[in-house]
Amino acid sequence: MNEKMKQALIDASLKHAEVFANDAVEFVYDLISIAVEQSETPIDDMFLPALNALKPIILNYVDKIDGVTEK
Repeated sequence: MNEKMKQALIDASLKHAEVFANDAVEFVYDLISIAVEQSETPIDDMFLPALNALKPIILNYVDKIDGVTEK
């Protein structure tokens, strides 16, 4: 494999890794929200604000996977 092909494959992988990681974070947060809403235990309700506060931080790291930060 030549360097040009290798770099093109790396670039495509990073582009899609960021999209997949973003979708995975959104999916996990959806699951957590549903679980907390459906749970009969009120204790887990206390964790939801903290988890929601972490979401933008996590998505910010996801945005940096390919080395290019979107605005």
